[in-house]
Amino acid sequence: MKKLFIIGILLQTIGQLFFSIPSSQINLLEPIDFIHWTLLIGFVLVIPYVLQFSIGWFQKIGATFSLMGLICLICMCAIDFVLWSFRELPEERNELIAHIMNEPMIWPVFFTIGPAFYYTGMSIQSLAYLKSKLIPALLVIIGATLVGLGGLIFTENRVIFMIGKILFGGGLIYLCVLLSPDLEK
Repeated sequence: MKKLFIIGILLQTIGQLFFSIPSSQINLLEPIDFIHWTLLIGFVLVIPYVLQFSIGWFQKIGATFSLMGLICLICMCAIDFVLWSFRELPEERNELIAHIMNEPMIWPVFFTIGPAFYYTGMSIQSLAYLKSKLIPALLVIIGATLVGLGGLIFTENRVIFMIGKILFGGGLIYLCVLLSPDLEK
């Protein structure tokens, strides 16, 4: 389970990194939407380990938030697959995007607030390790904060988001490696 978690975190980070590359320089959308498949597989692979990542109330609250966020991220990938299918019809695609953005039960839930639950939940679970594993726990928390800032406030530049994603993923992997003996007992 630990290996799947690490692969999932790496796939999430790689998928987000691909979004930072201008599409004119790299075309990863043919013949299938490789970026969203990479993200989708990454999100699904982390689910089992999220359920046992921490202990006590950190686990109960954090895992609940994380799972809600992962569900939203998986649904976001599904919506993006539909949008990708309109790649030969840019006008229709733009109309669909405009419609989705104006739908209060879709855009905020699956593209804005929902994904934040994943980062918040994993940060809550990491709080359980602040005393014993300070550095990786702080990496997760700082990374999640930067992901939020880069994804919601400083949206014009993906640098803050990507730095946050790398810190978040690195902290989770570091914690995962450190925790494996503890979780197997």
